[in-house]
Parts: sequence; structure tokens; C-alpha cells
Amino acid sequence: MAADIKTYEQHYIAGHWVASTGGEYFDAFDPATGLALARTRLGSEADADAATQAAQQAQTAFARTTRRERLDLLQAIGESFARNQVLLVDAVQDSLGAPRMLCERLQVPAGLMQVKAWSQLLAEFPFEERRGRHLLVQQPVGVSLCITSWNWPVNGPMGVLLPALAAGCAVVWKPSEYASPSAVLLAKIMHEAGVPAGVFNMVLGNGHIVGRHLVADPAISMISFTGSVTSGSAIGMAAVSQSKRVVLELGGKSPFIVLPDADLTNAVKACVIGVMRNSGQSCNAPSRLLVPSAKLAEAEQVAAMVANAIVVGPPADAGTQMGPLGNESQYQNVQRFIERGLADGAHLVAGGPGRMPGFDAGWYARPTVFSRVSPYDHIVREEAFGPVLVIQAYETVDEAVELANRSEFGLSAYVIGADAQEAQSVAARLQAGMVHVNGAEMDITMPFGGFKRSGLGRKFGPEGLKAYLEPQSILMPG
Repeated sequence: MAADIKTYEQHYIAGHWVASTGGEYFDAFDPATGLALARTRLGSEADADAATQAAQQAQTAFARTTRRERLDLLQAIGESFARNQVLLVDAVQDSLGAPRMLCERLQVPAGLMQVKAWSQLLAEFPFEERRGRHLLVQQPVGVSLCITSWNWPVNGPMGVLLPALAAGCAVVWKPSEYASPSAVLLAKIMHEAGVPAGVFNMVLGNGHIVGRHLVADPAISMISFTGSVTSGSAIGMAAVSQSKRVVLELGGKSPFIVLPDADLTNAVKACVIGVMRNSGQSCNAPSRLLVPSAKLAEAEQVAAMVANAIVVGPPADAGTQMGPLGNESQYQNVQRFIERGLADGAHLVAGGPGRMPGFDAGWYARPTVFSRVSPYDHIVREEAFGPVLVIQAYETVDEAVELANRSEFGLSAYVIGADAQEAQSVAARLQAGMVHVNGAEMDITMPFGGFKRSGLGRKFGPEGLKAYLEPQSILMPG
């Protein structure tokens, strides 16, 4: 291992940095070069127990804090976050391989957007409601476990940690092993902000030891998980068997419907750029482009032109639009996905297997577009979680809706059309938790989550806060 490799051997528990007692190490590599980047000493079951016990001890007092006290806490977190923003940008760029521009404009600033959104919601949320002579009170659900992924290593955690704190819940956080650099920084931000000891705890660990142990701990009342369908399904079953609250965000295969009256060129361009952003490593990426059959050839030409023009390069370069994939495992998954598409006879419009030309190291996949596929093909049904787009043709709008809904996923969908009312009408027919009409961006004041295999429950907005609250009916005599 090189001398300048960063090592992470401490968890944040009960307001202190404590040495990991685990014996297993996880090595992360620079996505842009393949060279060793960081080494994390993973936690043990004992470390997980210490974090849970600390949260449990802090829960009663924290649940009794006032709205004002929790608002002040969120404000302090935001101020600490702002002071450390440049360090977070560096950490995300290095560990994820995201372009500097994306880190500076979205990956990291999204954390401050979360502070603003949750602060505003906390200030307005009705924790008590009169219903005739009775009173409905929203009580904190209790100690909450947050397990987050590596692809949005700042926005993802802030989107679940902040509502837990806003609701009055003590937290145990298990970030992805790949995200240790940004995770440790976020824990330092929480400490600097003065989060009470035990209210926020972080354990660096893997899923099959630390994650599984935390999920099974009876002291955990609520679980928020972001990750794969396989892991999420197992967590969901474990949570339900213990009557625990659970929110799962598991992935998507989001359709992007270009209606017949839409500007085809602009619509296809928006879809291609959307799926390639963050190297395709976003669960809500528009990975299926649906176009009228009569315009398929034109759509293929536009998609090829846009995909081939995307500037793939080192994350630090100012002109880079797409960096490498986040890790070797994901790169290999994407390569298998592309090769499966070719083996099944899909028409390759742009890109293909192998590294991006000009790169001998790093996990640089090629922006890839397939077309002329069957709805039953693997690349149409499953999530690549990479820079891969599939084009499907339809004859009628009804068929477009049917193709869009012919998926086991239902996280996001996109509709583009000149007639806004018609586009909205089509949107309402789609089986997706979020539908973007005519280029509408994501809004974190609206609930985030999906139908079917895309998960359970919702993040963001009042619905996201309610995930950490239990409604209590206080019944008064007549």
C-alpha cells in the first residue's frame, strides 16, 4: 500500500471517535486510476452494539427536545457543512470518480439543499392536531438505522439523517464501505455542529456483519435502506418479522416517453445526457427511451451523436462531463450487462464493451446506447446502474404506456410532449413513484420513492418525515 493512502480505523459513537474492534479491512481504489486510495478497518458486532446502546441511551432525552431546539441543531449542521464543503467535494471526487463540476454543482451542494428543505418542513410540520375533543400527536419512532449507498455519498445520507434528527430520533448510520472518506467528514460535521452525544452514531462496516447485526437488533425501531433489490428484500423481511418501520429505496429502470408531438431532437438529447450523468449511477436515471416507431431511426442518430460527444475524462479535468464508474465491481457489472445485450442481438447504436478508448487504467465505461430490442430482453428488464441506454419503439401512446409499465421497477418516469395537458395525462397512467413532465427537475420537498421492486415507503417531504414518526391518538372523554 502506498504511504499516502488514507486509513479509517475509528467509528463515531456516543460523541467520541473510538477504535474499531473488527479484524477485517476494506481497500478502496481510485476509480480514475485503479490505484489504492483508502483502507477502512471494518467494524465488528461489538462496535454495532456500542452504537445502538449509545443511541438507545440518548433517545429518551432527544425525543423530548422542542421543535426550536431541533431547528437550531439543523442550522448548526448546515453551518458546519458549509465550512467543510470544499473538503467534501474533494472526497467525493476522489472516492466516487465524479467530475469536479458535478461534485461542486450537485453532489455536495445537495447536502445544503437538504438542510434547507428539512428545516423548512420542521418549522411548519403539525406534530399535534386536534380532532374534535381528541388529540393526534406525532411521536418519534425511536432509534433509527440508516444504511446508505456509495453513488450519492453526501446527498443520500443527508436525506435520511436529517429527517431522523428533525423527528427526534437518535440515529445509527452505516455508510457504504466505498464512501468512508465522505462519511468520516460528515461525522465530523455532526460533531462540530454539537449533535448531542449518542444522538448520531456512525459505524464503518460491511453489510453481512455490521449491517445484518444492526438490522436484527431489537433496539432498532426503524430502518432506512438504500441499495440493491436483493439486500433490500432481505432487510424488508427481517424488519417486518420484528414489526419495525422500514423504508427501502432499491433501484429503477425508468422509462422516458417521447410523445409524437414532442421535439424529438431535444427530447432524445435530454434523455441521453440524463442517463449518462453521474456515469449512470443513479437509481432514477432515464434508462429506457421510448419513441414513436416512425421516428426510431432519427432517434438512434440523435442518441448516437449525443453519446459520442460526451466528454469522458479524469474527474479533476474542467471539461469532463462523465468520469469513471465508482469501483471495479460496478465496472465489471456494466461490462457483463453490455455483453449480454450484444449476445441477445440488440442493435448497438453507440459505445459498447471495454474501457473508453484512450484509457489504460481506471473504470471508464463507454457511453452506450442499444436499440431494436425485445421487451423481454435482459437489458430492457434489469438495471445496469451505468451509462447504458435502451431505445424502444412504440406505435401508439397506449402502447408506450404499456411498455413503460411492463417493468418490475417503478421508481421514476419521464414524459416529454408539446401538449402539456396530454403529457400530464400520460404521466398519471404510469406506474412510477415520481414522473417528470417536460423536463421538470427533482424537488426534494416532494416524496421520493417507487412502486413495485423499487422499494417501500418514501423519502423527502412530509411523507419522508412521517417515516420517523408514530401517530399517537390521545382520546379525551366527551
